[in-house]
Amino acid sequence: MRRAALVMAALVLATPASAVEFKESPYGFIAFTMPSNNVGCIYRDEEGTGLVLECDRAEPSYVRVRLFQDGKPKLYKDVADPSCCGAENDFPYGTSWRKGPFSCASTKAGLRCNNGEHGFSMSRSGVKTY
Repeated sequence: MRRAALVMAALVLATPASAVEFKESPYGFIAFTMPSNNVGCIYRDEEGTGLVLECDRAEPSYVRVRLFQDGKPKLYKDVADPSCCGAENDFPYGTSWRKGPFSCASTKAGLRCNNGEHGFSMSRSGVKTY
């Protein structure tokens, strides 16, 4: 009986966040913003590079991370075209999103996205790539 209770507790803790779907723009990309309005992302198919997820953080310093369908993300600290945030799609805390090779999770601690092998986390307190 104790073992069954432990298994049930593990299953509850492992339950993934509820999934959301975002409306695609008339131009073929998907843009979403975290509830803090400090982090926003754009998912699109770029000619020549394939699928890309690009996320910007506005404060405390403006940075951008580009995650491609394959390989490690690239962090940009000197962004020439800051455009974050305010997308029509809100990415509520406690939810997840998946499209193509990318999956993301939104929490009060920040945004976390990956392409299956590599990814990044982004919040007001920092940005980490892996």
